[in-house]
Amino acid sequence: MRGLGVFLLIIASPVVAIGDTTGIEETNYRAGISGRNSDSGNSFSFSGVVRAPLVNNTGISLNVGLSEHNGVDNYVDQSNKSIGLGVFLREYELGLIQLRYNYSETVADIPSSTLKMNTDSLSLFGIYYIHNFNFSLFRSALKSDDGDKFNNLNIGLSYYFTDNFNTSLSFGGMESKDNNAISMYYQPKKFNNTIGISVNYSTSDRVDSYGLSVTYYFDTKVSLIDRNRRY
Repeated sequence: MRGLGVFLLIIASPVVAIGDTTGIEETNYRAGISGRNSDSGNSFSFSGVVRAPLVNNTGISLNVGLSEHNGVDNYVDQSNKSIGLGVFLREYELGLIQLRYNYSETVADIPSSTLKMNTDSLSLFGIYYIHNFNFSLFRSALKSDDGDKFNNLNIGLSYYFTDNFNTSLSFGGMESKDNNAISMYYQPKKFNNTIGISVNYSTSDRVDSYGLSVTYYFDTKVSLIDRNRRY
């Protein structure tokens, strides 16, 4: 309980330095591709992430993404590109808290015209480590340039069956209260811990979807649990 109390204190404070370590072992890079099949159509996406240490227990992350969605029935085709910047505070044996800003541009093909929309989102993410379990809480607020607003609250639980195999459950709230998901992530040792494979299923009041993603990690050849908690 003492560890949980310290973690909650971190969340309530702006920036706190615990100990003399950084929030990340070293700068690292990853790139991934993913595909998704859903009731609304099929999508394909690419993502890239850079994470680097700052001072004491803090780190910074930069992410970029590109995606294409081919809609079916009454759903439209659309493309999206995004960029995000996050700052996080982490204690290796305790947990992490991150504040992130993300900007995205979406182009949708609708009958006889093209619709363009820009969105800004701000999110706060906290995760608590206890043995092989992770408990997480995610809160985000999104606003589009046409004035639409969307708020999301998500809680999650994950477990490492081995150092390289993780299963996660998540449950959405607020405007996405019926958005729930399960995923499995595996990092085979035969690839020197440089490849990660994920399968997932999500369900909501609108669509159900299945996804598969493959991620390549540059340079860092560590176990999945160490990657998630120290990199």
